[in-house]
Amino acid sequence: MTPLDVIELTIGAVIVVYVFVDFIFTTIGTNVYFFVSHRLARGVFALHRTLPDMRWKYHVVGPLCMSVVAIWWIAGLAVGWTMILHALEPGILRQEPETPASLIGALSHAGHMLSTVGGGITKAGSMASALLGVTAAVTGMVVLTLSVSFILSTTQTVLAGRSLLMLTHAIPPEDVDFKSTILPDVASLVSNINSAPFALFYSHPEPEMRLPGALASLYRQTEGDTRAALDRILSRIALVERLDGPGDLDDWAKQYDIASG
Repeated sequence: MTPLDVIELTIGAVIVVYVFVDFIFTTIGTNVYFFVSHRLARGVFALHRTLPDMRWKYHVVGPLCMSVVAIWWIAGLAVGWTMILHALEPGILRQEPETPASLIGALSHAGHMLSTVGGGITKAGSMASALLGVTAAVTGMVVLTLSVSFILSTTQTVLAGRSLLMLTHAIPPEDVDFKSTILPDVASLVSNINSAPFALFYSHPEPEMRLPGALASLYRQTEGDTRAALDRILSRIALVERLDGPGDLDDWAKQYDIASG
């Protein structure tokens, strides 16, 4: 291998490891928000604040944030594995004629391995390339499997949050059943948000159904023992840095509001 091949191999390995660790901690980790995936989602979410205040943007922001993150994972792994396979000698070969594949050929091979459908018109040129192809296929299967559970947990958290908000309209804080009926659901929702924080990027055309803002509004309506109980519950939201009063929760909620102006 030439020095350039070694550099390409090293960069490819670093990319694969970082993207895969990002993926694992984002999908099945909890309270981890410093990887690129979460920063990308926050960036896409913030861009929606510059769009006209029309109903459609509240519907698309959540799925779009998730899609951009998925593209990052897929593209990152594809680029990383392409660099690794292309750096090897012999690495990836065309089947007919049996000649070394170009960078595009290595990308095609990596894509087929990640999708677990085979090598297309290319094949491994050595045992090392074959074993790395198997490893790429395994990462592809892991990404496919965990992505499904990640999407389900996120959407289920969104639905649970909206169900809770509808329930709070029927059972307001002054109702005698509020503490026994609503507070347990709020605690469960906080736990789900910490496990699936991407649910916060889903919005709704109706302000009272936007989860962060509605939680802040609910908090402002409480007092006494109910406020104290909500203090203890909502302070457990991982992305709430401090909760000394309604203002702190309002500041947190504003981070997840895409309303123009």
